Formats: sequence, structure tokens, C-alpha cells
Amino acid sequence: MRTHPAADGAVARVRLPGGLLSARGLRELADAAATLGSGVIELTSRANVQVRGLDDPAQAGFAARMAAAGLLPSATHERVRNILASPMSGLDGHGLLDVMPLVRELDEALRACPALAGLSGRFLFALDDGRGDMLRLAPDVTFLPLRAARSTPPHRDTHEAALLLAGTDTGLRLSLPDAVPAMVTVAELFLVERATQGSTAWRLAELNDGPTRITHRLTSLVHPKTDEPSPQETDQPPTLPAFAAPPAIPALAPTSTLYTPTSSPALPALAPTSALPTPTSPPALPPLAPTSALPTPTSSLAIPTPTSPSALPPLAAPPALPPLGAFPSLPGLGAFSCRRRGGEEWYGEDGAAVRRAGRPSSEEKTPVGWPPEKYAIVVMAPLGRLTAGQAQALAAAAEAGDGEIRLTPSRTLIVPGIDGDAVTPWLTRLGAAGLVGDPESEWNGVTACTGRPGCAKSLSDVRADAASATARMEAARPAVRDAEPRGRLPVHWAGCERRCGRPGGTVVTVIATGNGGYRIDLDGWTGRFPAAPGHGLHHGDMEATAALVAEARRAATT
Repeated sequence: MRTHPAADGAVARVRLPGGLLSARGLRELADAAATLGSGVIELTSRANVQVRGLDDPAQAGFAARMAAAGLLPSATHERVRNILASPMSGLDGHGLLDVMPLVRELDEALRACPALAGLSGRFLFALDDGRGDMLRLAPDVTFLPLRAARSTPPHRDTHEAALLLAGTDTGLRLSLPDAVPAMVTVAELFLVERATQGSTAWRLAELNDGPTRITHRLTSLVHPKTDEPSPQETDQPPTLPAFAAPPAIPALAPTSTLYTPTSSPALPALAPTSALPTPTSPPALPPLAPTSALPTPTSSLAIPTPTSPSALPPLAAPPALPPLGAFPSLPGLGAFSCRRRGGEEWYGEDGAAVRRAGRPSSEEKTPVGWPPEKYAIVVMAPLGRLTAGQAQALAAAAEAGDGEIRLTPSRTLIVPGIDGDAVTPWLTRLGAAGLVGDPESEWNGVTACTGRPGCAKSLSDVRADAASATARMEAARPAVRDAEPRGRLPVHWAGCERRCGRPGGTVVTVIATGNGGYRIDLDGWTGRFPAAPGHGLHHGDMEATAALVAEARRAATT
């Protein structure tokens, strides 16, 4: 396991594909953080975790404990297991299919490919279940279902999906069984194209014309040429190809053939057409690498040749703040929850139909044998920092449910499978541990960088200041809940101008300026809070800063 040096000791990151973590794994993480590190588990924007404060002897012990807990299954591919997935997939009926089984398939396939150990730790895979919540995270390779299966009961082969490269729809379409092989092949072709360009790119978007070139390579691999190779192809040495040279500039005719200048000199005559080289158009893309340099073509991939990409279906914009609380889980998985009516099965094809069919209304009699109503509890750890005690409380809740916790890019935590009559007791218990389950809480959407003392570049202990300001805002929150939820923007506290950990989208950014002062910037707003970074409101008093942050959170939503 690779660690990263920091002012407060080494930092170890544990990757959790799809954000999936068992209750046992969370308990082991909490105990290892408490005995070997700072005692805190930090949640990252890629639904991973990291532990700080590891001294030299503790680093090897931490890695050994993670491996024993099944959280470090590969020493060679540990950095490349960056897989995001729609966190509520299979729980709320809003997606087109449950992508969590694909998470495990993709993780195993990545670890089984030796070449992919060369991927950078920033290369990102995403499995979107059709709701579009992964697209804003700018993955390198995204699987996005376009429509649900039409068969009854649903069959996995009949799903249609798009494969997006660096967020670009290049027209690649595939069925569900081809999702994992195609994503692995794209990652291999990224390495080939990177070597071809002589690049040190970490991300697909950093390549020259990356999405188009990778699409060209993938379709050429799936649909190889069947005609005889040209002499140029057969003479090509078994190395990665060079870009084609442009055609030579035609030579002018000898000077003896030019007209003698007069008072009105004529332009020199060009050589006869026969003397000019036959013009050749340079190829639109560089020649493909020889077959020996590419992944072996497999007939199991059934990806049609891309045409002009069809428009993706409209996707709802994600909420500014993550949802918190308890959400009913539908029986079954994905968009095809099944309900029995007099022995007959009824299937829905969209989220609304599933919600109507998934659970009897209060006026209906629950059928005999219907499973008890289940809920998914969603909570957040203030500032994305989970103490050992909070982790143990979450693990206990997970053991009362499905036995797992799902981490999200919003740094929330989902505990699925909780019985309906146990929701309130568990929310109370988790709240007593310091976790937040109220979506109206001022803590919702507040993040911060590491700050002092963990980061030597920080100008302030931003976490302590963020906690102090947010506690003031929480104390000033009205005791009576508004009839309509109040619109608010996320807030990110940063110790310097680098703004590490800042979430995407419109964010209130509180930046340390030194000597205890902060500057408040609000992107996209031209009122009291200028849009241009570096020109926000400055204040050194924490009480006034808290008031300004509260005003800024609502400035663009009122």
C-alpha cells in the first residue's frame, strides 16, 4: 500500500469500489485508525477513505490489517480500483438497473489484467444506473443505461447502454454483458494511445483527441479488417506507430523553364502535372498499433460500429445538497420490482411505474408473505470525518440491516435494509454519536480541506474554524421547520488558494487569507459576493464570517 507524506504523518488511502464497505470492514478500519493513526477516517470525493497520522512502523501494520480484512486484495493494482457507482442503485427504484453487481465484476476484471497496473491513481471508472448522477464527476469511462429491458421478466442482455469516454458520447453503444469487458478494453487502449502519443497523461481527457482516438481503436479491435493488409502495414515493425508524415512540398520547375522577365513579369510556370507527386491525404487518425501491441480481439464484445451519437436522454440535475434521512426501499432491484396480484406478476418499465407497483398503498392489504418494509438510512459525518465511535455505531446499524455501508461522492453514508419500525431508533442512536440525518441541518453540504496541522501549506486550522462557524449557524437555525425546505448551496473551507477538496458546481468557498482572516467567494453570483475568485468579502471575525457564510449559502437560491 502506497502512503503519502504529510505534516501530521503518512496518509493511507483505502479504495472502496462502488463505495461498498462491509460492517466488518468498517469495524476493522475504525480500530486500525484508532490504534495506528489519528483515530479518524476521512471520507473522500471518490467514495474512498483515508487514514492520517501513520508513523513509519504503523504503515506496514496498517497495510497488513487492511489486507487481512479484504480491503487490499491486490498489491499491484491497489491504485487503479477507482470505481464509482450510483449510490442508491437498487434501493429506491429510480435507476434503470442495479449496477452494484457490475462493480464487483469490474473490480475483479481490473485486477486480473496485468497491463492495467500501469494506470494512474486518478483514472476513474463509473457505473451510472441511468439517473445521471455520475456524469458530473468527470469519469474517464462511464457506463450509462439508456433504456430498461423490454422483456418480461427483464433479461440483462436486452439493456441498451452508452459508453462515454471522458464524458463524451462518441456513439459507442453496448448491451449489459459487454459493459465490463468494454470498460477494461478502453483502459488498455488508453495505455496504448498514451504510449503512441509519447504522453504522460493520467486521464483520458488529457490525451490529444482522446475520446475519438480511443473510439477508433476500440471499434477497429472489435471489427478488424478482413481484407489483405497493404505493403505498408506488413512492412511496419512491431512497435507502436508514429504519426503519418505530411506529403512533401512539390518541387518547382528548373529556372531554365521560367519566362524571361519583362516590364510586366509573369509568374513562374509550375512543373507539368506529371512532374508533381501524386497527392495523398494524411489520415484523419494515426495508424493503429500492430495487433501484437493491442489487447487480443474477443468475439464476446458486440459493440456496433458507432454512427453519429444519438442524443442522450434528459437527465435530472443533481440536488445542490445530498439527501439525508430515511428512504423506503422497494422490493426487488432496479426498475423492475415485481408485485404479485392474484398469482400474476406485474412489471414496470420506468421509475414511476415501479413505485406504484412496488409496495401496496396504505389502503391496500399487504399480501401474505410480502417482505417487511425496508428503509435505507442516509447520514453524514460532519466535515467528512468519521470518528472511531461513529464508525462503530454505523457498523452496528449495518449489521441490523443488509450488512453493508455505501459511501457516496457527497461524503454521505447509506445503511440499507433497515426495518421500518427500527428507523427512528437508529437515526436517534446515530445522531447521538454525532452523525447528521436531518437534511435541514447547517452541517449538510459543508466540507473542508485538511488545513493545519496536517497540511504545511495551509494558512489556518480550517477544520476547527469551519466547525466553529457551522455550529454557530446550526444554533441560529429556526427551531420550527419551514413548510418548504430552504434552498442552500454547499460550502467549502480552504486553507489556501489551491482549494483542495472543493466539490464541483456552484459552491460558497471560504478561503483563509492569513492572520485568522477569511475571504468568501460565491461562484456565479454578482451581488454582494463577486464571482471573480480573489474578490470576495473579507472578514477576520469568526462570528461575522459565520453570518456571511450563512447569507452566501442562500444568496443564489432566493
